Order: sequence, then structure tokens, then C-alpha cells
Amino acid sequence: MDMGDPRARNSTHSGFTIVELLVGLVLGLLITMGAIGLYLGGKVSYSQNEALARMQDNARFAMSELTRDISMAGFWAGILAPEEIVENDASLDLGTDCGVTNASGGRWTSWAYDPRVPFQLTPQATTATAIAAHPCIGAGEFQANTDLLAIKRVRGTPALTLQNNAVYLRTNDTVGSFIKQAGSTPATPPGFQNWEYLNSVYYIRAFSATAGDGVPTLFRKRLIPGSPVSMETESGGLAEGIEQLHAVVGVDTDDDGVANQYTGTPTAAQLQNAVSVRVYLLVRSVESVPRYTNSKIYRLGDLTFGPFNDRFYRRVYTTTALLRNPAAQRNF
Repeated sequence: MDMGDPRARNSTHSGFTIVELLVGLVLGLLITMGAIGLYLGGKVSYSQNEALARMQDNARFAMSELTRDISMAGFWAGILAPEEIVENDASLDLGTDCGVTNASGGRWTSWAYDPRVPFQLTPQATTATAIAAHPCIGAGEFQANTDLLAIKRVRGTPALTLQNNAVYLRTNDTVGSFIKQAGSTPATPPGFQNWEYLNSVYYIRAFSATAGDGVPTLFRKRLIPGSPVSMETESGGLAEGIEQLHAVVGVDTDDDGVANQYTGTPTAAQLQNAVSVRVYLLVRSVESVPRYTNSKIYRLGDLTFGPFNDRFYRRVYTTTALLRNPAAQRNF
């Protein structure tokens, strides 16, 4: 055949037909879609695991702080009768108190230094009841319908050095007095030790860093060293995403040291016989999760929450702490 023949030239060339090209495009599209699906699935799984891990870390830290404080409520470094603790230093005057003051005056004129009620629960408070119980909490920062816990105690070991303008319990294990460390504070007498005084109010704030950021956060007011000393919010929150704090008190009704009933609304008489506190935390992811709707219902002891129908993960965490020191004082 003559090479100049057009038929010869065409027979030496090959290519894709329209059908082959379309099949190739479809296969390529399917592979690309599969790769994108795997990437998106992995990203969602990673985001979910990261959110759950962060929630668990926040819950673990919050529970650690709460249970440590609760279990040591009423610890006065060997003093079994709180009536043996006095407030006799004029420098202890407060700039901001955070509770109902002693109306009768006398030895404990301020709530912050009254050791007779080391554990106080304000259940499911409105903004008004929260401020009435603890006036140092501002109306704009409190998350309504959550519990507040107030705990008074001293640190578990005596202070080796004293911080200026901080408050301590100076005791010989029998009697004691609150002092404020300053240049004029008398030297510690022989047989006495100084224990840092810790007065804490735990509450849920409706925001974390700035008002309106929508991240519920566990905060704590504490007696802050200064001149004057004041009950103030510690810098930064304890744990973000803590949406609900609820506590139920275990009451010993037959004096055997074991809780016979639990109540979320204890009376003053029941608090006198409290031997344990069961703490519930409803923890929410800080960031919303795309393509997820939370329609679950959560039970925290005697309370139920949800469904929220939003895009946040939630988990319930609970633990029980013993009130050893108030029980020991009651039997003293």
C-alpha cells in the first residue's frame, strides 16, 4: 500500500473514543469523591475525638478541685470545735465579703471568717438567689439555674513561709485565730503553726473570657491577699464547658456515719448531719460540631436536662466526696 495513501496514515494512529473518555472521567470522579469522603470522615472523627478528650480533661480537673475542697471542708488543722477559732485582728477587715454576715455581731461579724458552717449549698439558684447568698457574684456573670458551693477550710499542710497580706489560721491544735500576714504581725509563738486559710465559692459563669462568648465555665471566688483582703474571682476559669453543676448531700439520719438519704435541697438541720456530697457535672464541648444534633436527655441525680437540639457534645460526670471533718466536729 502506498504510504501516501490517507488510509495508511490513519491506521498508524490510536486514541480514546468518546465512550472511553467518559468512562475515565466517571472513574476519576468516583476515586476523587472517595478520597474526599475519607478525608472528611477522618477530619470529623479527629474533631470528635479532640472535643471528647478536651471535655474529659476539663471534667477531670474540675472534679479534682471540687472533691479536694469538699473532702477537706471544715479542716481546721486539729481544732475540732470551730468555736475555738476567733477573728481578732483588725487588719482582717474585708473589702468584699461573699455571704450573709452575722446579724448578731459578736465574734464572727463577717461571713468569710465564720468557721461554723464550712459547707454551704445553694441549689439551682436564680440570679437573685445567687446574689443573695453570695453578694460578691455579679448579676451578669452567673449562669442561672445552677448550684453554688461554698467551702471553708485551711490548706492540708502548714505554711513554711507567709505571703504578705494573706490570711492564715494560727493554731496550736486546740485554739486558733485568723491573722493577716504583714510587717507588724507578731511572731509565731512557740507551739503554734500557721495554716493558709482557703474560702471558696464555686459557680458556673455564663461565659469564659468575654461576656457573650457563650462558653459556660466553672469559676471560683476565693479570699485574695491584699489590702484589704477581698473575696474575688480567681484569674481565669477553672474549666471551660462546665454547663451544669449539681450537688446532692448525703444525710446520716441514724448517727452511724453512713448516708441514709441524698437530697439536692438540704435544710440547715440536714446539713448538720451531712456526711457526703455527690457531685454531678454536665460538660459540653467548647466548639459546636458540624452535622451533629444533640437530642439526648441527661440525668444529674434528681434533675433532668435536655434535649438541647444543638450541635454540642455533652457528657455527665459524677463522683462522691466524704465530709469527714464536719462529721467529726458534730461528734466532738
